[in-house]
Amino acid sequence: MKKYLLVGAAIAALSGSAFANNSVSVVNQSNTGNTANVDQTGSQKGGDSLIDQSGANNTADVTQSDDNSGVSSPMNFSDILQSGDDNSAVVVQDTSTLQISSDSSIDQSGNQNIAEVTQVDDWQSSTIIQSSDNNQAYVTQGDAVLAVTDDSYGNDSFIDQGGIGDHFASVNQTGIFNSSSIIQTGQFQTAMVDQSGDDNGSMIDQSGDNQWAEVTQSGDNNLSDIMQSGSGHEAYVDQSGNDNSSLIDQSGTGNWASVTQSTNNNNSVVTQSGSGNVATVSQ
Repeated sequence: MKKYLLVGAAIAALSGSAFANNSVSVVNQSNTGNTANVDQTGSQKGGDSLIDQSGANNTADVTQSDDNSGVSSPMNFSDILQSGDDNSAVVVQDTSTLQISSDSSIDQSGNQNIAEVTQVDDWQSSTIIQSSDNNQAYVTQGDAVLAVTDDSYGNDSFIDQGGIGDHFASVNQTGIFNSSSIIQTGQFQTAMVDQSGDDNGSMIDQSGDNQWAEVTQSGDNNLSDIMQSGSGHEAYVDQSGNDNSSLIDQSGTGNWASVTQSTNNNNSVVTQSGSGNVATVSQ
């Protein structure tokens, strides 16, 4: 596990005060024009960061801290690996209240990508993989106000941007135990997920080109699955009720679908093939 690799590599360089604060950082830059900034001064049992930049002209910024309420140490981890060129990665993690660590992993092997992760409270997990070019990925998990009453933890986000590139993905999770997965191949895909309820799951899989998907889950225990292949599709899911399920499967060209589930225990399946189809579901 990367935590043990970091400790083994960095223990000789740590001062006594830094080690007591559980702040561990390793930066390896073997190419040219790279910039790495790590701030773990307020760690208080937080910290542990690895930045490995073998590409050129990359920028990585990591800020990590904890409120010293947890037993485990360190309470947050981050590894940023940039083997492509001209990439930017920003990670901010501020754990609190619980005793379970948060973690962020960013791997940019493509070029000219942007990845930003902000995580507060505890038990948050984020993975961003950008293997193509000119992608943007933004993840926000936890809410500083809700974290005070321990109502914003345990969220998980996975974003994989491959294919040709030029993708956009954003995930905002402020509830408890929400899960989001976004997989984008092809070119010019857009996916946005907003989960403010609890125990929701969202899956978006986009191939082809010029797809658009939006998921909003403000209720609890909802599931949404959007699959888009072909080109030029739009899919919108809004689940404000509880215990709902939605599946949208779009192939062909230029199809449009909207699912709104504002009551409880509903199930919706929309399948579109061909071109220019429109479907609207309200439950």
